[in-house]
Amino acid sequence: MKTSWIIRIVLLCFLAISTTLNSQEKLGIEEHLGQQLPLDLKFVKSNGDTVELKSLVNKPTIFYFVYFHCGGICNPMQNAVADGISRLKLEAGQDYNIITVCFDPKSTTDDAKNWMNNTKEVMNRYIPNGAWNVLIGDSLNIKKLADAAGFYYKPDGRGDFIHAGTIFTISPTGHISRYLYFDKYFNPFDLKMALFEAGKSESNPTIRTVLQYCFSYDPKGKTYVFNATKIIGVFMLLAVGGFFAYLVISGKKRNNIN
Repeated sequence: MKTSWIIRIVLLCFLAISTTLNSQEKLGIEEHLGQQLPLDLKFVKSNGDTVELKSLVNKPTIFYFVYFHCGGICNPMQNAVADGISRLKLEAGQDYNIITVCFDPKSTTDDAKNWMNNTKEVMNRYIPNGAWNVLIGDSLNIKKLADAAGFYYKPDGRGDFIHAGTIFTISPTGHISRYLYFDKYFNPFDLKMALFEAGKSESNPTIRTVLQYCFSYDPKGKTYVFNATKIIGVFMLLAVGGFFAYLVISGKKRNNIN
């Protein structure tokens, strides 16, 4: 009887800890390798045309989210993408495409045009029309796409958003192949290999997934900080689970002896 009550208490503790961890609002990047993006979603190009994503994904594609008036990570990341593509020994529009999605539903086609024009000014490489598409959309389609990609963000209450910076590559069928996290620049070799893998529909995990879990993005410092809550929560779950397993096994042994 005593063991039974201990087991019940342990189960309640385990449930409480799990609920607390799961109730935390998702923020940052959760890798969904191999996930099929919903390519039937409709977005608006910078020229005003409404298109389904599948019409833009017909080859390996570099894909990422930004919002145009971001005062933090978006502009440096956009410049890093432009620089990486400028040094990439592959041809945009021929070997790969690029899609940038604005996750602020209030953005306009003029905003998208200005964003792309500013990007082209810092590039020293020609990008053919249609090879790089900057898209805007409604809040519902944006959220569906972002959730499928594992890109989680939230408004900060002052007109901006808290979010992380990453790009990912997708296969011609729209499956996520690889994530590349922004850290000052994007290595052209990494971009090239990620596109090759996407072309072969391969999915490879990123070693920085562990860092993303152990560290949280600090929007003020524009960097990642150690997240003790996550680590402690995991260890508590493991400890409680281990203790529960010990009680069950030891209880069975005693019953066998009796």
